Amino acid sequence: MLAEEVVAFAGRTLDWSTVVLRFSHTQDPAELLDPDSFFSGPRFFASRRLARERAAGHAAVVAALEPFSDDDSTLLVASREDGAPVQMGILGTPDLAHGVVLALEAETTGHEVIGLGPDEPLDLGAFARDLAAAAGLGTVDVVLPVSAPSYTTSNARARELLGFEPRLSRDDLIRLAVAARAERLAAARR
Repeated sequence: MLAEEVVAFAGRTLDWSTVVLRFSHTQDPAELLDPDSFFSGPRFFASRRLARERAAGHAAVVAALEPFSDDDSTLLVASREDGAPVQMGILGTPDLAHGVVLALEAETTGHEVIGLGPDEPLDLGAFARDLAAAAGLGTVDVVLPVSAPSYTTSNARARELLGFEPRLSRDDLIRLAVAARAERLAAARR
């Protein structure tokens, strides 16, 4: 918020038109099925989520994940104990770059704050199940506490002011993730 206020202040003071972009979760599709990815590793891989859940004291989740502690081929299909899906908007890096270019080229006036993200959030459990099926990986169903992060964002202003439309679909993210995983595995065998 402070950075946004600084930009708005500079715009008012110097008579500039300014645009602030608020990014949803952005992920390169190649990272989605990479257990070593900073975000996707613990988000999707059961083995990589274990330490986080152990540190949080979530004994039931730890018990479900422990059989997979040395297994980088099982994805976490998460839901919350209140029955709600774990949701998150994931914007592919090519779409992020496209949105930034549109913002730089936009003819706006005044100060605009624009959310840049996908059209719809993903149900991370269903997404993990589809990633696993496409990549030939296993899954484990885990019920996370109600405190598990789940959120939605809106790109309505990006569509309205910038003409932004994400180009990568959910299926594109899966296809690109599977291809990148296959390339990593092939390179490791060489």
